[in-house]
Amino acid sequence: MNNKKSVKNIIITVCVCVISGLASSAPAADNPLKEEMRQLDAAFKNLVNDVVLGNLSAVEGHFQGLHALKERTHAALEKGEIKLPKNGGKIKLFEQFDASFHKKLERLIKASKMGDTKAVRGLTHRLLDACIRCHGVFRQ
Repeated sequence: MNNKKSVKNIIITVCVCVISGLASSAPAADNPLKEEMRQLDAAFKNLVNDVVLGNLSAVEGHFQGLHALKERTHAALEKGEIKLPKNGGKIKLFEQFDASFHKKLERLIKASKMGDTKAVRGLTHRLLDACIRCHGVFRQ
């Protein structure tokens, strides 16, 4: 593996560690947003392994069920059942971040089905960057 690829793999691994460290230890059942974040945490750990190993056919499976969790999160936000830890008054911005994230996620799954390694790698980076950005704005 050349140095450029090694650096990319290291960056992905570091980002996953950061995301993992941001996951809350509170029970997920009482908070759909936390449940969704836990699912994403597990999915991204598997995604990174699959990207590094070139196992694109497994990518889609890691994100199954996520759409339903997203819908539960949005319903709970609309009902006021979830409060964002930081910048709670910026729900619309959170929803914009979330919509953009899920569009990228759909593109990632499509690229993985097509076997487009370059697109999967690029989207993986963009998705991890989106996680970090969102957590910087909305998580304490």
